[in-house]
Amino acid sequence: METKPSPNPFPKASLLVWTCAAVFVALASANALLFFRVSSLDAQITQLASENRNQLETIRQQSLVLNSQLRSTVKDLDSQLTDTRSKAASDADRARINAQRHAEKLMQSLADDQRLQQQALAEQIGAVRQDSQAGIANTTELTGQIRSVREDLAQTRSTLQSALSDLHSVRGDLGIQSGLIATNAQQLAALKQLGERNYFEFDIRKSQRTVKVGGVVLELKKTDARRNKFNLELIADDKRIEKKDKTLNEPVQFYLSGSRQPAEIVVNQVAKDRIVGYLSTPKLIQARR
Repeated sequence: METKPSPNPFPKASLLVWTCAAVFVALASANALLFFRVSSLDAQITQLASENRNQLETIRQQSLVLNSQLRSTVKDLDSQLTDTRSKAASDADRARINAQRHAEKLMQSLADDQRLQQQALAEQIGAVRQDSQAGIANTTELTGQIRSVREDLAQTRSTLQSALSDLHSVRGDLGIQSGLIATNAQQLAALKQLGERNYFEFDIRKSQRTVKVGGVVLELKKTDARRNKFNLELIADDKRIEKKDKTLNEPVQFYLSGSRQPAEIVVNQVAKDRIVGYLSTPKLIQARR
């Protein structure tokens, strides 16, 4: 019977060795990689810790600066508050003092005004007393003046009545009965007082050529002082009228437009190349029929 040879154990042992060696190498590589990573992480941790310390230091420094600034700000605010309180108290004192002074001035002004009013009232009372006394004297004087005026008025009325009694009415050169005729200044004044007609006095010289009297143009042509006669030419309402050989105190009559009563020229004085008299016109303009 043949005997089988036993297998060689070395190949199995070599495979195991190689396997262990490979595992060892792998473990060594893993450990080296792990060590490298750990070292890298440690360096990163160290760097982060250093950066954090720097940041913390920066934050601490900033916090210290900020706290210092806050303390300074609080101190300034407290100082400002103290100053404001002091100023407010000072302003209040000044306002109180000013108000007291203003009240004193106002009271003094009121007292002065009252004194001035009392003085003015006393002066007015004195003036009224003087005026009253003067008024009594003036009343006496005025009574005398009134009495004198009444006497003058009575005398004037008497003179006017006397002058009116001397007035007379004559027929004019147109054959129309005239109103009252004045032959002198006193009688003419009496006629003006009656107020029934308009009266315009004139004093015309031959050298004057034309003279306008009461809206009528008059021109003296000729005078005869010895016989008291005159020639006169007049222009009224653009109409030329010639009056010849008219005598002293004779009403020279003519019509004005729109009037039913004639206007009259009365000459009271005839001198050499001169006449003196008046023009009489109606006050109410009435249409002639």
